[in-house]
Amino acid sequence: TAAHCVVGTKARQLRIVGGATTLTQNGWQANVLKYFLMRGWGLASVNNDVCVMKLDRMLRGRNIRPIPLASTPCKAGTIVRVFGWGILSERGTRLAETIRAVDVPIINRYKCALQYRGYANLTKSMMCAGVPGLKDSCSSDSGGPLICGNSLYGVVSFGNGCAEIGFPGVYTKILAVKRFILRCIRKG
Repeated sequence: TAAHCVVGTKARQLRIVGGATTLTQNGWQANVLKYFLMRGWGLASVNNDVCVMKLDRMLRGRNIRPIPLASTPCKAGTIVRVFGWGILSERGTRLAETIRAVDVPIINRYKCALQYRGYANLTKSMMCAGVPGLKDSCSSDSGGPLICGNSLYGVVSFGNGCAEIGFPGVYTKILAVKRFILRCIRKG
């Protein structure tokens, strides 16, 4: 998930639900024993916005399976899929009742950094995707996956509004934080 999703929260306060496709389903649940934040993460910069959680049990069941981490770059223009429970419009207040997905293109990082100049400093741990003015992740999608092919390439991090003209969504780039994730898995 994204590190900013756990700010001010102790591990024992978190519960993970897997396999649910609607907000009213219980799915399969696990408690969080501890979580790991990457060195260099900060709420002000949102750099290295990734969190790895150790659960008290392995989640098994329908709609649950491991996903491979990215192993090669996903090029600008490639269509990826983002999943989330977030609100459906910037001015909305209700979460999506059913998990949603949107297909969006990867945006060239240099171009995205120029668009965010004066608003946010895009680092090497960030990537951008979306159709500014039309398609994007939104509030409460944070921590959700960005999938390219059948691999995890990004984690929803932030944006300037939702689908705002000139501002694609910003995601934590899995290739940039992969070593940290694998180290956490080994350490347990």
